[in-house]
Amino acid sequence: MIETKEKQLNDELTLKVTQFSARKALKLATRISKLIGPSIAAIAEKAKDINKAEAKEKEKAIPIGEAVTSLVDKLDDEATTKLVVDLLSSSHLNDLSLEKEANFDKAFSGNNLALLPEAITFVLETNFGSFLEKLMATVNTG
Repeated sequence: MIETKEKQLNDELTLKVTQFSARKALKLATRISKLIGPSIAAIAEKAKDINKAEAKEKEKAIPIGEAVTSLVDKLDDEATTKLVVDLLSSSHLNDLSLEKEANFDKAFSGNNLALLPEAITFVLETNFGSFLEKLMATVNTG
């Protein structure tokens, strides 16, 4: 079932996210995977390289600097912008539909640009939450 979830971004703005249809979610998941897949693979490889005794220590972080650098190096501004706009296309910020690119520009201009990472995270959690949990479990177990 397609659901709509809400999140308060700040005192004035509420984000309402309606889940994608299965086909749209699959298409977006494929695009996201192509973008971050190599970085996730690099993180998993780093996790395998850590001594098993060290990996069991909760304080020991997996070195992901190279993976993040690799991801950032591969980002294309047009493709990334299109992906973000598409991810937010089934959302509303207060009563403003983000389906239209002009509304997206209006909603996240100025200081509201700082709300974009939280909005994207909520969209990903709403649409791909269980998928992301399984992905992270796979990475954490190496």
